[in-house]
Amino acid sequence: SAVVVSGGAASAESLRQALTKAYENNSSLNSARSQLRSANEDLPQARSLFLPSVNGSLSATGSNTYDVSTPAVGGRSTNYTYGIQIDQRIFNGFQSINTVRQAEAGIRAQRANVQNSEIITLLNAAQAFINVQRDRNILVLRRKNLRFLEEQVRSANARLQVGEGTRTDVAQARAQRAAAIAQVTAAQASVGVSEAQYRQIIGSSA
Repeated sequence: SAVVVSGGAASAESLRQALTKAYENNSSLNSARSQLRSANEDLPQARSLFLPSVNGSLSATGSNTYDVSTPAVGGRSTNYTYGIQIDQRIFNGFQSINTVRQAEAGIRAQRANVQNSEIITLLNAAQAFINVQRDRNILVLRRKNLRFLEEQVRSANARLQVGEGTRTDVAQARAQRAAAIAQVTAAQASVGVSEAQYRQIIGSSA
C-alpha cells in the first residue's frame, strides 16, 4: 500500500527530515542492520576452514657444569628446541563448502531483511508524520470551535439579562460548549498518542 502525502513546501521538508531521522534512528531498522553485520562476519570465519592450520612450539633447557677440584672452572649450556606443524585438510565431507554456502545464504537473507525493514520503517514514519499533522490540525479546529461556543454562551446570557433570550437558549449554548470541551479533550488525547507513536518510529519528538 502507498502513503500519499500532500502539503506545502514546509511540510514536505519536515517530512523529509522525519524520514531521514527514522532511517538513521529507528531501533528495528538498526537491529536488522546489526544482524546483517553479524552475518557478514560469519563468512570470513567459514572461509577460514579452507586455510591450513599452523602450530608452533619452542622449548629451552639449560645445564650448569662445575669442576670440584677447580671451582672457578665451569660453564652453562642451553639447548633450544623448536618446531612448526602445518595441517591442511584435503577433504572433510563437504563441511567447509556447506558452511560457506550457509554463511552466504545468511547474508542474502539478512540483506533482504534490512531492505524490508527500510520499506516498513519509511512507510510507518510517513504515516506517523501524517497522523501528527492531522491530529494537531483537528485540535486547533476543536479549540476554535470551543472559543466560538464560549462566546455563544456569553451572548445567550447577555440576551437573557435584557429579556431578549430564554433560559432554554442559555442551556442549549452551555450543552454545546460542554460537547466542545469533550471534543477538545479527545483531540488532545489523540495528539498525545500520535506524538508517542512518532517518537517510537522516528526516534525523536515531532
